[in-house]
Amino acid sequence: MIHLFTDFGLEGPYIGQVKAVLARECPRNEIVDLFSDLPPFNAKAAAYLLAAYGPSSNQGDIVIAVVDPTVGSARDGIVVEINGVWYVGPDNGIFEILLRHSSCVARCWRIVWRPKVVSPSFHGRDIFAPVASWIAKGSGPETGSDSRFLPTEANKITQRNWPDDLPEVIYIDHFGNMITGLRGAMVGPTAIISIKGMQLQRHTTYSDVCKNVPFCYDNGNGLLEIAVNRGRADQYFKVGVGGAVSCTH
Repeated sequence: MIHLFTDFGLEGPYIGQVKAVLARECPRNEIVDLFSDLPPFNAKAAAYLLAAYGPSSNQGDIVIAVVDPTVGSARDGIVVEINGVWYVGPDNGIFEILLRHSSCVARCWRIVWRPKVVSPSFHGRDIFAPVASWIAKGSGPETGSDSRFLPTEANKITQRNWPDDLPEVIYIDHFGNMITGLRGAMVGPTAIISIKGMQLQRHTTYSDVCKNVPFCYDNGNGLLEIAVNRGRADQYFKVGVGGAVSCTH
C-alpha cells in the first residue's frame, strides 16, 4: 500500500498526477490518501503529524511525504526505512521527528537519480512517485549497490532542532478539531492544558462532556487534540494552525 501525505490538496491536478504515475508504474498497489490537506508549506507541522500517523502503516507500506516549499532548490530527496515502513520525500526536516521518536534503527538513502525530464517545481510527481513505485516493486535501495541512491546516516538527515513535543496547533480537521504537536503519553495526568487563557478539562471522548463544551483528549493516533462536543474548536477559540497551547505540570 502507498500512502500519500502531502499539502497538494484534493482540488486541482497535483494529487491526481502523482496517483497517475503510481497507477501506471505499480498498478497492483493500492493508493490511499493519508493526508492531502496538510497545512501548506508547513514542514514543521507535517513532521509531527508524520511521526504520529506514519508508524501505523504496515511493514512493506510506502509513505510519500511531501510538504516542500523549497522544491527545486539544492535540498536532497531521501528514502527512509523504519521497521519495514518506507518513507520518500524531501530532506527539509519533515522526517526529523519521525526519526527521533522511533525506537527502531532507521536506514536512510539520498536520492541521486534524476529523470531525463523533471519539473523543478513538481518533484512529488517526477522523482518521489517513481522512487516509491520502484520500492513497491522490490527494486528500491535495499537491493544492494545502486547508483540511484547514496546511503547516508540518520543523523545526517536535516535537523531543525524542533522540540520533541510541540505546544502548538498543527492541524485542523473537517470538524474543526485542533490537533496539537503534543503526544498525549508525554502529557502527565496532572498537566494543565490551556488555550487562549482557558483551561481545558481532559476527557476520553466527546460524550464525556455536554454539547458545545470544549475539552481536550488523546486522539486515535496519540496526539493531544482540542475539541468542542458537536461544535468547532477552531471557531470557538478563533485559533488557527500555529496557535499556541499551554502545557504546565
